[in-house]
Amino acid sequence: MNILMVSDIIFEDEKAGSGRVVTEISKGLQKKGHQVTIITRGRPGLPEKEENEGRNIVRYPFFSGNLVKTIIAGLFQTRKMLDSLIYRESFDIVNYNHPQSSMIVNRIKSISAIPKVYTFFSPWHKEYEVRAKSKGKNGIYSKTNSLIRKKIERRMIKACEKVIALSNYSIEQLKEYHNIGKAETVLIPGGIDTERFKPGQDKKLQRKMLGLPEDKKILFTVRNLEPRMGLDNLIEALKIVTKKRNNVLLIIGGAGSLEKKLKQMASEFSLEQNVKFIGLVNDEQLPLYYQAADYFILPTAELEGFGLVTLEALSCGTPVLATDVGATRELITGSEYLFKSPQPRDLAIKILEYLDISEERSKQISNESRTHVLNNYSWDKAADSYEKVLYEVIGKQEK
Repeated sequence: MNILMVSDIIFEDEKAGSGRVVTEISKGLQKKGHQVTIITRGRPGLPEKEENEGRNIVRYPFFSGNLVKTIIAGLFQTRKMLDSLIYRESFDIVNYNHPQSSMIVNRIKSISAIPKVYTFFSPWHKEYEVRAKSKGKNGIYSKTNSLIRKKIERRMIKACEKVIALSNYSIEQLKEYHNIGKAETVLIPGGIDTERFKPGQDKKLQRKMLGLPEDKKILFTVRNLEPRMGLDNLIEALKIVTKKRNNVLLIIGGAGSLEKKLKQMASEFSLEQNVKFIGLVNDEQLPLYYQAADYFILPTAELEGFGLVTLEALSCGTPVLATDVGATRELITGSEYLFKSPQPRDLAIKILEYLDISEERSKQISNESRTHVLNNYSWDKAADSYEKVLYEVIGKQEK
């Protein structure tokens, strides 16, 4: 097949979960012998066109924070650039991954006759509402913005013959927000590179490599520092935890709009010795942080559509303590690892409980975590499932 994938982000350009899925699936399809082209947002300093691991990547003009300017560019400059590409390449099928970039590409005439599949990660309008609410914006402007996003996403989904979702939770969201029935959806969970994300031989070694203390219990989380991630609750929980167990270090990886606020919270709670912000984590170092940690903490407050970081941690043999939000229950090894609620007190209670378990029990949980991922998740398996869906949609179109 000659496959066109359309995505707001790819992991090469921006370290985010949905971008990781697009990158890994595109690599998997390319390895299976298919020709893959990706259309994604432009980034400062990145080429408009390049070949990366056998895949063609095309970046269209994008103006961060200015949807109107991006759409105008899409109507003129981007359309001219992409129209000739789509016409020349004669694609067999299109895989849309995000509503904004899909909307821009879908307006090109030469795309109309090509069969399409949509990958749904999270409702665009709900993500916007969470961000707007955190900034105190809940007026008519914000409500209009949310409605526009919802309509755009629904239109892009309806333009496709099939919708792929990574979790049953996402399938429920498709029904709730876009009236998409189960017959129109396919469940394809994300995967994990179990050779890269694997248990370390000795936590002391990983900690030494990362410059981390050997004598502390280490909690690790890596997230976009945004409101729905629940990181403010986690820092408040740590304040409770450290009153009983001061030998605890929370490492927070990632960047985002709440970085300043979270650092201020840590300072106000006198947690400077117990919280370490490491910024964006180098992809090569990420497995080391999982391996060095005693627990991975997922404090999500809203909209956890899948959770690749959960699988990465489990694959490294690092137990995950998580809020019962979104798809997380579908990924972890048992409900005993779920917080009662996303509130700080409930996070603290569960963390303290697991800080006190025996070394023998800790090793048992670590082995169970690794085995769970090996038995259920791989990118090869996900790529196989994608390939099957794409062939089915092309076959129906030809009939």
